[in-house]
Amino acid sequence: MNGTNTTEGAYLESEMFKTHLPEFATKISTALDSHILTWRSLISNSINTTATAAGYSGWSGCTSTWCWTDTNCRLLSEVDVYGSSIWGNAHDVGESNRQLPGFAMNPELLVKLNPEDNSRCDWWLCAVASSTLFAHVAGRGYADYRAASDTIGVVPKVLFG
Repeated sequence: MNGTNTTEGAYLESEMFKTHLPEFATKISTALDSHILTWRSLISNSINTTATAAGYSGWSGCTSTWCWTDTNCRLLSEVDVYGSSIWGNAHDVGESNRQLPGFAMNPELLVKLNPEDNSRCDWWLCAVASSTLFAHVAGRGYADYRAASDTIGVVPKVLFG
């Protein structure tokens, strides 16, 4: 999510959102003949480093504001995947406030396989878990958290039209 182990600037200012996801969007758009739509999304843009984390009272740091942003590719929220917030708070959810039907009807969609060795892999979500941790889906499908500087999988959310 970030080259340094911080969630400062929340999801909007993360390297994932600013650098990596635009690269995915370009590749997907090219492959699908430019049929990706742009939409307005509420995205967390700052954290309060002294506030108690939403998912665990022993940690500090949680998102404190959000803003409307045009996007054509973003990470899923915890609510998109699980139907509720687990590690993040309302600022991490934005307009993504309902579980996507695929995850509700088929929990096996939570498990992603690494194409290189067919092993289960973790993948990022957009929620801030603390001042140094972001939420992710663990390889077996449960909600977890990882250091902001870790490198794991990505499942981008895009809209087609």
